[in-house]
Amino acid sequence: MSITLCASSEIPVNTRKFYDVGGESVAILNVDGELYAIRNTCPHMGGPVGEGKVVRKPAGSEHPVSRFQTFSPARKAVVGEPIRSREQGGIDPPTISCPLHGWEFDLASGEPAFPAKRGVTTYEVWVEDGLVKLDDGPKTPKAEAGGRPSLPA
Repeated sequence: MSITLCASSEIPVNTRKFYDVGGESVAILNVDGELYAIRNTCPHMGGPVGEGKVVRKPAGSEHPVSRFQTFSPARKAVVGEPIRSREQGGIDPPTISCPLHGWEFDLASGEPAFPAKRGVTTYEVWVEDGLVKLDDGPKTPKAEAGGRPSLPA
């Protein structure tokens, strides 16, 4: 079942918001104009993974080209350099690191990266008629191939 969270304008580029969805905290992240939704609970020790650092790398590279730093409710996210889209040369999906112990996860699929052994729950999120919508049922562990929803410029 889909639920409406907010107007798309309420989640500007390289920011995030948190929502209670069925008793779970869910982070909605706008990374370079693409929306991602993850459960805000790290499978390691329950840390607030949605508040962690987001990094995006060129495909196959270890070097990030865009990031926003650990979230602080008292200030806006720190924005890095803009990146090229998939059509302009390809990029890996962004990752997020839990601020407690650094466990890292793919934002699109929730799949773990080193040192994590378990993934984080992700949700389908999209924009419809200017509103951010979320499927409140968790996605399967593997994300489908293809692009992410983008917000209008």
